Amino acid sequence: MRLTISILSILVLFGMGCSASTGSSVQLPSADSFIDDSLERPYVNGNLGYRFDQPVGHNTYSRVAGAANKLKPATFSDSNVLLFEEGVENGLPGNELIIQHFEGERSAHEWLSKHLFEFIPQTDAVLRPGKFADKDALFVRGAGTFDSYYRVVAVTLDSGILLITQPVRYEPFEQVIDTFEFITF
Repeated sequence: MRLTISILSILVLFGMGCSASTGSSVQLPSADSFIDDSLERPYVNGNLGYRFDQPVGHNTYSRVAGAANKLKPATFSDSNVLLFEEGVENGLPGNELIIQHFEGERSAHEWLSKHLFEFIPQTDAVLRPGKFADKDALFVRGAGTFDSYYRVVAVTLDSGILLITQPVRYEPFEQVIDTFEFITF
């Protein structure tokens, strides 16, 4: 039995282009060749305990401190995250999804009562309670114009308010909203 296994092992090695006598080795593909750019990649924020799938062709960023329009790749612990199409360098408003954490705030309703009109004019604003990723949340829809954000979602967390804003309707972000989930470590 051992002889059969040994002979099979040698045949497999020779079949793969290896030779015990020459010392050559098997050429394995690089790790990058296994990455399929057509698939979504998850973004995980372990500090605030959430994850979502990034749409194909999009990346998560955070702002560079002290530089209003400079972005850097988002990390595992950033409090404020922006999702842009790949290649966006200046961080100017447009097709973006913004996730912000307001530490110490106790109520999404209270926070929105004070700040909602920064995103949506008073005439457009209608708060709708509901569930977002299995947590109680408040939703507001606007016109998706310069002065009226398309979507605002506010969730009360133990550490503060998580606010998700989307200035304009942009189909790839529907996937983010659909795959968003709160996680624990």
